[in-house]
Amino acid sequence: MLRVIVGLTALFFALNAYALNGSEEHWGVTEETDGFTDNSVVTAMVVAEGGPENGFILLTCYSDGFEGKVSAGEYIGDKRIRDNFKFRVDEENPVELTMKPTSKTYVYFNNFNSPFFKALENGKSTILVQLRSYDYDTSSARYTLRGSTNAVREVKEACKNRGRNAD
Repeated sequence: MLRVIVGLTALFFALNAYALNGSEEHWGVTEETDGFTDNSVVTAMVVAEGGPENGFILLTCYSDGFEGKVSAGEYIGDKRIRDNFKFRVDEENPVELTMKPTSKTYVYFNNFNSPFFKALENGKSTILVQLRSYDYDTSSARYTLRGSTNAVREVKEACKNRGRNAD
């Protein structure tokens, strides 16, 4: 039952993000105003091939910092395991990282210097990601990088303009 609730919550989150202009074909960027703080929130996102239920990449600059979220659509749990994230850009060699787990379907990171962030900023065609769950199952998703360079830079610039470099 917990998996169903967590899965539905993540799907709701991804569908809301999907409405932000990101799609399977290109990256989208939005700027919204937080109703409680009146601060702007800049978000770049793309959904996985096959739609938001298969995963999403969401990069957000909040008034108090940066957060990147990556999902491959499956529940991963909150157990911290080493090398829980792998990605491959275009035809380059795969890269393994340890990202922060959640009790949902995504991992997150808060650093512009992350090799993954740099790959999104500099990739040409597609990026394949693989998440490893708390019980070492894996789930994968493929994303377009069309429009990612500009989208990623908009988020990064918004954070720098606020003095939030996340480096």
